[in-house]
Amino acid sequence: MIDDELLGAADDLRRAVNNVAVPPFEPRVASAERDEVVPITAATRKRRTFPARVVAVAASVALIAVGAVTVLQFTQDQETTAVSPVGSEQAAASQPIREGSETTTSSVDASWSNGVSGTQELSEEDVARPDLGESVVDPTFGTTIQSVGKSSNVASFMPLQVRPAWNADGSRLLMYRSGSGFSIVDAETLVEGSALPINPADIEQVYWHPTNPDLLYFVDNADSTAVQLKSFNVETSSAATVYTYDGCTRVSGFDSIRISAERLNLGQLCTTDDGPFMVTVNVGTGAALRVPAGEFGAPQPTPSSGRYVARTADGRVAVLDNQLRPTGVEFAIGDDAVAVIETAQGKELLVTTIFSGDDNTIGSVVAFDLADGSPTVVVGPSSGYPYPPAVGGLATSVANDGRIVFSTEWDPEQSSLTGEIMVIDFDQPSPVVTRVVHHRSTAQNADDSAWSRPYPSLHPRETVVAFASDWGGETASPFIVSD
Repeated sequence: MIDDELLGAADDLRRAVNNVAVPPFEPRVASAERDEVVPITAATRKRRTFPARVVAVAASVALIAVGAVTVLQFTQDQETTAVSPVGSEQAAASQPIREGSETTTSSVDASWSNGVSGTQELSEEDVARPDLGESVVDPTFGTTIQSVGKSSNVASFMPLQVRPAWNADGSRLLMYRSGSGFSIVDAETLVEGSALPINPADIEQVYWHPTNPDLLYFVDNADSTAVQLKSFNVETSSAATVYTYDGCTRVSGFDSIRISAERLNLGQLCTTDDGPFMVTVNVGTGAALRVPAGEFGAPQPTPSSGRYVARTADGRVAVLDNQLRPTGVEFAIGDDAVAVIETAQGKELLVTTIFSGDDNTIGSVVAFDLADGSPTVVVGPSSGYPYPPAVGGLATSVANDGRIVFSTEWDPEQSSLTGEIMVIDFDQPSPVVTRVVHHRSTAQNADDSAWSRPYPSLHPRETVVAFASDWGGETASPFIVSD
């Protein structure tokens, strides 16, 4: 009974919060002036603390609504821990787990002092490829590019698409060497460790824990009789089974590929002899919610797990509630990559690229409000940018904050916006677009151009992006660009 009241109170409060008038998103042009280039060292990186998220306050206030005696006083720089009010079926699956080595800070250095803000065409200038550990300055953007790993002549070594490569505190980078598997690069020493002894069902089904910097999760189908979700501690090299997908012959994920920050849920699609099921698992407790999928694909949780989004076969996205029930909100986006975020103002957004439609939806970066499905073009013709070039990657941080990183593919026939990486900060009152680097990856891999795409990844706390580049060659290596 108390669980039902908690869930109802939380849902009522979330609806009330979503009805608060918030100024519409309008891309803001920040100053293009550049500061002196700062070396990439931990001592020189900035910090900025965001205000507590609306959903954290909402979840705690829901307890007050059913009689819990709690006093909440927040200042802008105070941190909060959300209490998750949920129904009894998913209560265990929705409680955050706080492990001893977790990172809980909300401090994020998100304001780039270098980079370029604006819609102007920017030509790529020739720059010599830096050797491992060395740095160069991108003359167009004023940002610093550092080499953090080396490929061989025949195999690329790189982060993978849409999955955050950085762990929770930014101390490690998850990399994949084609033909060899995953390994970890120490972000300070740039030393690559041995290949990880993990056997994911697919190379895209490996996930960092959003707050514990030592934990990875992966879907393992090494045992032909059972598909399992396993944790792997990169510090101790120990693995453990978190959940067994009983009856599932195949388990697949959504393309945003991350674990929700506040309730630690991971959404998957389970294929069985009786049809597909949507499954969401709490990676800390192993508790799960399993619902027939019908027309929906894998459910991706929002950072708060207050909602989920799921694709349909005809190019639509449906918004689901925290029990995986349709809310009635749907919108069409096609089949391009997406990122699901929650802003500091409490808005939940799906961000993607739209190549066809009317002027209100076409753009390289288009944000859909999950409350009502309304779109806002952040980078596109209606906001002063050109028609979107081919997409090279779109991802969020493992920190589940309100930033995304976006890249476009190199195109010798098109110069405007091509071959760029940009960061969009939705945690600002209006989204701030910062174009940070030309990635110089020309997708010349002889076997598969996918092995030389940029696949950018946001640092969880700082103005740093990891990306891959073939630098005009045939195999890609990892680099980081910093302010």
